[in-house]
Amino acid sequence: MQLRVNEQLSQLHLSGMKQALSQQQEQETLYQDMSFEERLQLLLSHELVQREQRKINRLEKQARFRLAGQVEQLDYRTSRGFSKAQIRQLLEGHWLSHQQNLLLTGAAGCGKSYLACALGRYFIRQGMAVRYYRLKTLLEEMRLAQADGSYPKLLEQLNQVAILILDDWGMEMLDAGERSNLLEIIATRHGRLST
Repeated sequence: MQLRVNEQLSQLHLSGMKQALSQQQEQETLYQDMSFEERLQLLLSHELVQREQRKINRLEKQARFRLAGQVEQLDYRTSRGFSKAQIRQLLEGHWLSHQQNLLLTGAAGCGKSYLACALGRYFIRQGMAVRYYRLKTLLEEMRLAQADGSYPKLLEQLNQVAILILDDWGMEMLDAGERSNLLEIIATRHGRLST
């Protein structure tokens, strides 16, 4: 009977429930006083938590962050140029709900990239799709996509993410083609998604 249940849970892709059921069976005495509904609720809760964690892991992998920034580890020294109140305001996400863009400026090495990655990770934990690019890398991908015919697909992918992080903007002069490509991204996202 147990083998059949495990097979069915596997067929239904309910690995969280399968794991939780195994735990309940190994520690039978902990669960013996619980009703069927209570035990089922624990199984379902475990499945939902696992699915949410897999989603977050997938979104983080797709984001391709350069740095392991975490909002909880931000350094608020005055030399950084931002305060806890400013970060709290950004984390509330009103700028996202109004499809506004965010521009982080400051001297080299002050933590702009770390902050951008930390904000991106925070919003991934809220279930949003985020994509991180160094601007030079994105422009090179766009050039290659134009050459091989996958440019419309790349633009569509860029327009699927709620937050597009463009790092190292202004580090180098852009040629006419790069400026045109960048303008196309900004124009198609404007008023719909945040960059």
